[in-house]
Amino acid sequence: EYLMLYSPGHITIAVPQGDFPLENKLKFEWDKKTYVIAETTVPDFEIGKTSVGEASVGLTTVQYVQNPKRTNVIYDAGTFLPLEFF
Repeated sequence: EYLMLYSPGHITIAVPQGDFPLENKLKFEWDKKTYVIAETTVPDFEIGKTSVGEASVGLTTVQYVQNPKRTNVIYDAGTFLPLEFF
């Protein structure tokens, strides 16, 4: 299970916290669950551990959320409403 988080100029992955630590504080709350960032663009990134400095603001400034299990649905992270596509 994972989510795709769309931030300004970037997309990252978030996974349920489970047993991952939260030392780097890179988390995202969605559907009453805590997800932690699994940043794929940072070499040797360790979920819950690796700090990304000022870039963490961009990773946690989420505009849209997509759960790949739900095809063709992307949600506005602020309103929780699905986006409408024409």
